[in-house]
Amino acid sequence: MRPSRSTRFAPHAALLAFTCAALAAPAAYAGPGGGGDFGLGIIIGEPTGLSGKLWLDNSQAVDFLLAFSIDDDYDDNIRRLLFGADYLFHFDAFKPRSVELPLYVGIGGKIVFFDRDNGRFRDDDDDFGLALRIPLGISLLLKSAPLEFFVEIVPGLFILPGTNADLDAGLGARYYF
Repeated sequence: MRPSRSTRFAPHAALLAFTCAALAAPAAYAGPGGGGDFGLGIIIGEPTGLSGKLWLDNSQAVDFLLAFSIDDDYDDNIRRLLFGADYLFHFDAFKPRSVELPLYVGIGGKIVFFDRDNGRFRDDDDDFGLALRIPLGISLLLKSAPLEFFVEIVPGLFILPGTNADLDAGLGARYYF
């Protein structure tokens, strides 16, 4: 089976959007451990992939996700490629000496390209989806190294091609440049 045009274009569009957003944002905050304001790393969970974060100031940031997922809902494997972005607000919950532990909440969205045939949205092999996201999490920002570790849960709502509840969760790490 030949991939659809939208499936072949998805990784390129996501990378272009991620790069443009990272270059256009102001550099206003020095990241953890004296690193820069841009961090790049991984997230493991549902979904799994690359994670980036750009600090706008000491309490606001934009994060990005380019990931894949293999979901076995309804006894049918669903492969997904997704690009997501969220605007995050951080709150200082705890202030230990060697780390920062801010809680965060945000609002964002994700574009998802499905490859399945189970009739959940449509009976096509290649589906496109759009979802709203509300990330909730906690970060561990090291003061002695340019590293961030985080855990998050992200409830969401698909609005295209039909309404459907969504839940993502993951554990990740980023290095700041």
